[in-house]
Amino acid sequence: MTKPDEISSTEKLLDLIRSPGSEDGASGISGSAAKPSRHGGGLGFRLFKPGKQAVVGIDIGHTYVRMAKVIPGNNAPWRLTEYRTVQLKAEASLRDKAFLAKLRAALESFCGKDSGARLWATIPSSRVENRCIRIPKLPRKQVPNAVYWTFTKKINFDASRDLLDFEILGEVAEDGVTKYEIMAFSAPKAQVREMADAFESIGYPLTGISIVPFAIQNLFRRRVIDAAREDVCTLFIGRDWSRIAIYSRGNLLLSRGIKAGMRSMIEAIDQARGGGENSADAGGPDSTENTLSADEIFRHLISGAAVYQGQNTDKPFPSRKDIFQMILPALERLVRQVERTIEHYTLNFRKDGISKLFISGPVAASGMVTSFLSNQLEVPITVLDPFVKSRFFVVEPPLPPTTAERESYVPSIGMALSDNRWTPNFLFTHEEKARIEQTRKLNVAVLAGGILLCLVLTGVYLTQNLFLANYQARLAQLNRKLLTYNPPADKNLILTLFARSKNKRLMIKQISRRYYPLALIEEISRLTPGTIRLISLDAVMGNTVKGKAPVAGSLVLEGIILPGRRAYESILSGYLLRLKDSPLIRNPVIQSKSTQDLNGKHVLRFRVRFELVQK
Repeated sequence: MTKPDEISSTEKLLDLIRSPGSEDGASGISGSAAKPSRHGGGLGFRLFKPGKQAVVGIDIGHTYVRMAKVIPGNNAPWRLTEYRTVQLKAEASLRDKAFLAKLRAALESFCGKDSGARLWATIPSSRVENRCIRIPKLPRKQVPNAVYWTFTKKINFDASRDLLDFEILGEVAEDGVTKYEIMAFSAPKAQVREMADAFESIGYPLTGISIVPFAIQNLFRRRVIDAAREDVCTLFIGRDWSRIAIYSRGNLLLSRGIKAGMRSMIEAIDQARGGGENSADAGGPDSTENTLSADEIFRHLISGAAVYQGQNTDKPFPSRKDIFQMILPALERLVRQVERTIEHYTLNFRKDGISKLFISGPVAASGMVTSFLSNQLEVPITVLDPFVKSRFFVVEPPLPPTTAERESYVPSIGMALSDNRWTPNFLFTHEEKARIEQTRKLNVAVLAGGILLCLVLTGVYLTQNLFLANYQARLAQLNRKLLTYNPPADKNLILTLFARSKNKRLMIKQISRRYYPLALIEEISRLTPGTIRLISLDAVMGNTVKGKAPVAGSLVLEGIILPGRRAYESILSGYLLRLKDSPLIRNPVIQSKSTQDLNGKHVLRFRVRFELVQK
C-alpha cells in the first residue's frame, strides 16, 4: 500500500529539485511575515543566551485571554510561576482598540513593563495546514526544495499568501530506503502579520506564534505529560468544531479539524426537545423543561450546576441520563470521525494504533461523555491536564479547583514551554534558522582561525624561546671557556701581532691623509647654515716629514652673512662655535669683518683662519 504524503517517484523529485527552475519554485517557502522580535531567542546571534528569562504563553479565545508564565531551567525543572485568565465582555478582536488596550493592561500587570519576557501566542489552527511527509535522505541544502514540491502536491499552496515551514522529525526506513520524516505546515501570512502587528502596537512584541497542536506537542516533548514513548491521540471539543491530533513519541504526525463541536450537541438537544413539544403544550410533565434553553441544559450536563445569570436557579433540569441521550447522536458522529482518523493513522503511519486518548475542552468535565468515548473507541481516555506532577515541571501557585479550569490552560501553558529549538514558530522559519546557522558557522570558523593563529604564534614564541635558551647556554659555555683560556706568552707571536697592528695603523693613516681634504670640505659644508655663503676656502696642509720639524696646517674661510632676523654678530658667533666643535679644525681667529652692500642689501663679509687637526 502506498503511504500518504510521500514522494511517488524519487527520481522524478530529484530531477525537479536539481532542475534550474527549482529555486524559483522553492522560493514559496516564505520567511517570517512580521518583523523579528526584540525578545526573540535566536533571531539574532547571541554568544550568551539568558537562561532564566521568563516565557509567557498567551491563548486568546472568543471571550477570554489566558496567560501562563514559565521560568526555563537549564539543568533543573521548568517552573510555572503564575497563570491568569482575563474575561472579556465582548468577543476578542485584534482590530478592536478597546480589546488591545485591555490586552496591554493585562500584559503590563502579568509581565511587567521591563520584564524582558519572551511572549508566545497562538493563532486559530483552522486555517493552518500541516502534513507529515517523507522525502529521500538528501543533503540539508536540498531539503527545503524537496519539502516544497512534496507539500504542494498534497495541499493547495500560494506562496504570495502563505508561508511554509517544516521540522525534521527523524529518519525512517521504508522499503529498505532511509527517508526523512518531516512535519510540514503552512499558515496565512496575513493572519500571522495581524497577530504580530497587534502585539507590536501595544509595546509587547511576540517572540513566537504557533498553534495549539504544537503547544500540546511541547507538553509531550518537555515531559510535562508522560507520553514520550507512546502513540497517543488528543481530542479537543470546541464550541463550533473539534480537532483530532495524533502524536508519536512526542511528535505531531496527524492533525485534522472536524465540524462537530458543542454547538452540534446543543442543536441535538433542541431537536430532541422539539419532539416532545406537543406534550409540553398539553401541560405534561416535561412542560417545565421547555422553559430552559438548550444551552443551559447542555451546560448543566458538563458542569453539574445551573451556572448562568438572570435566571431562576430553581428551574427543574432533566436528569443527566436524559440529557446524555439527547446529545448521543452528535457524540456518535464525533466517535465515527475519531475512528476514521485513527484507522487512517493505523493504515498509513503506525500499525499498532494509539495507546491512549487525551480529551480537552469543556466537555471533558463530564464523566458520562468521557466514559462513552472510551467504551466506543476502546482506548483509555484521560483529561489533558497541564498541572500534573512531573519531575521535569514544577507548579508553584495553587492549582485551579476544577478539572475544566485546569484543562483550559493547556494552550497557554503549552506555549509557555516554547523554544525555537523544538517549537515550530511562524515568526522564525527555516530560512531565519539557516541564516543564523550560517552566521554561527562563520563565527565558529573565525573563532577556530583565531585559536589556530594563537596556537601558531604560541608555537613560534616557544620555539624562539628554546633557540634563545640554547644560544644563551652556548654563550655561557664560551664565556666559561674564555675565562679558562690562558695562551702561552711567546715572543715571536707577540712580535708578529705587533707588526700586523703597526701595518694596519699605517694603512689607516695613509687612507686618512689621502681623503682628508674631502672630509674637510664635507665637514665645512655640513656645518655651514643657509644664511652664510662661502666665497673662498684656502687650506694649507701641514708637513710631517720624518726628520723635519712638523708644520701645522691652516684653513682660511671667507664668506658673507645674508640678512636675516637675527644680528650678524650672533650668526657669526654661532657659526664659529659649531666649527670649533669639529674634530678636524680648531682655534678659530677672525681676521676681518665688514659690512657691504650686495644687490641692494647689507651683508657682513668675514674672513676666519683655523688650524687643521692632523693625526
